[in-house]
Amino acid sequence: MGPKTSSVVVPEEAAGRAWKRPVAAVAVSILAYAGLTTAFFRSSGRGPDAFVVIPRVASEGCAPEWLPAPEVERLNSLASGVHGTSILSPHLARDLAACYEESPWVSRVLHIRRAYPNRLDVALAIREPVAFVRKSSGPTVVLDAEGWRLPVSADPAALVRLTGTVSPPPRAGSRWDSLRVTDGLRALGRYLAFVGEEPSRGRFAPVELRVGGWSRPDGRPLIEIVTKRGFPIVWGVDLPGGAASVAGPSAEEKLAALATTLPKVTRQTRPIAYLSVRHRSGVVLGFGEGGPPHGRAGGR
Repeated sequence: MGPKTSSVVVPEEAAGRAWKRPVAAVAVSILAYAGLTTAFFRSSGRGPDAFVVIPRVASEGCAPEWLPAPEVERLNSLASGVHGTSILSPHLARDLAACYEESPWVSRVLHIRRAYPNRLDVALAIREPVAFVRKSSGPTVVLDAEGWRLPVSADPAALVRLTGTVSPPPRAGSRWDSLRVTDGLRALGRYLAFVGEEPSRGRFAPVELRVGGWSRPDGRPLIEIVTKRGFPIVWGVDLPGGAASVAGPSAEEKLAALATTLPKVTRQTRPIAYLSVRHRSGVVLGFGEGGPPHGRAGGR
């Protein structure tokens, strides 16, 4: 009897992120994507050499919806690096993990386990695109929540546009080592989790992430999140762990302020220029056609 594999491709949020989506959404993702898949087998000879396996870890039916079909095939092809290796080899799991880690889409190899006599279980955490950068020259750059660049075949149509980057982007599979990128995406992650908690907040979903200017007391970039309603939310500085900045509240306090303010915004008939949660003095709602004043929260 030939070798068997049972493979699971796990969406990155199910494998653990710095920010989490609602539990229900994570559960749905696991149910939708973490099914058992088929495998391709090649075996020859008898004894240990009969257990030679090339696993197929993903198919279009079980892979995360954001993983393009060409990337599914490329991910599967990486396993050919262990072709000819016995399933009994003590180095099989290590070598196969190294094959998968070559993919820019693979955040982590969660496990590769033998289940003797002839079974191999594979689980991979797959990065999810959340933002893109498009400039006048050069290709579109697609990023995951932690700033890792994904292949250009990722579809930016449903992603948030990131503007204000200065440093050159890295190659695919590398992390963009820039405070403008990492701080901005961290704030975006918090906000995405926030708007996903209640359907009524969908109208305030982000379409653009602006990172520009600098908070001198904090030494960090200033962040704005432009919503579907057309106005920006002035987030200000975002520190690791959600800590409060020198002049601004913590991330948790900002989200609490938005939870209270956004329902009131829906009842406004006047055009909203911006909504600021940047300062400890409270939420500032600006009206009119202009955007938020630079360097401060702005006036009413």
